[in-house]
Amino acid sequence: MPTLRIVGDDIGLSPRQNDHVVALAREGLLTGVSILTNFPHAESVCQQLHALGIEDIGVHLNLSDGFPLTPLPRGGALVHRSGRFRDRRWLMWRGLRLHQRLRTQISEELAAQIERIHRWGARPAHLDSHCHFHTIPAFTRLVQELALQFEIPRIRAPHLRANLAPLSPSLLPQRIRGVEWAGQRQSLVLAEQWLQESPFHLISMIAQCKGEVELVVHPGCTPDEAFPHRFRYSPEMRARESEFLRRFWISFRAESQGIELAK
Repeated sequence: MPTLRIVGDDIGLSPRQNDHVVALAREGLLTGVSILTNFPHAESVCQQLHALGIEDIGVHLNLSDGFPLTPLPRGGALVHRSGRFRDRRWLMWRGLRLHQRLRTQISEELAAQIERIHRWGARPAHLDSHCHFHTIPAFTRLVQELALQFEIPRIRAPHLRANLAPLSPSLLPQRIRGVEWAGQRQSLVLAEQWLQESPFHLISMIAQCKGEVELVVHPGCTPDEAFPHRFRYSPEMRARESEFLRRFWISFRAESQGIELAK
């Protein structure tokens, strides 16, 4: 029998998006969240969610959007002359050639992002990464080291083959197996890949999985004039995921097919 987590990603982008996420949490539509701690509105939403009793608060480790928390050199490997992080394509390329000095800089930056959650009064329950950069082996090892250092019990499975995407029936058996990671079988569902599908279809696939399944949602609402204009995934796209989340819950409450929700 699978266990399902429903985690909101990219949390902390703006006051309006924060209010939307807090409202979803109050309705019980999210079991956890993953916070972009290097964004200026992250502290408020972290404290609100912690006050609501959300225990599964994680860090959405980020090296490609916004500004770093540590004094990384401008115009260097990770940061533009403007002080902003370079984009994700640059990051992925760097992950293939991670020399020791750069590795140390990245480790210090990610540690600072984790430490913020502690300062805000919560204890990080999991780690994952913006644009899934921790699927690159050099970054996988680094994130594992940080999880040990900060005694964080869970890391999102860093294997693309864990992804449970809409596929033809002939490929289904290959996908429902998930992957073994950290002593547990895990599967990953990205809501953005399921927007055109029936929630009942997704529920039936999750029900065939073993171990833990994480449904990742980028919740959002419109309009939002304060939304970071450089951020690649718009409020309109996020609003579609929130609408899918509500449809998923209607279907799940009607027929859970033995799936247990994570506590």
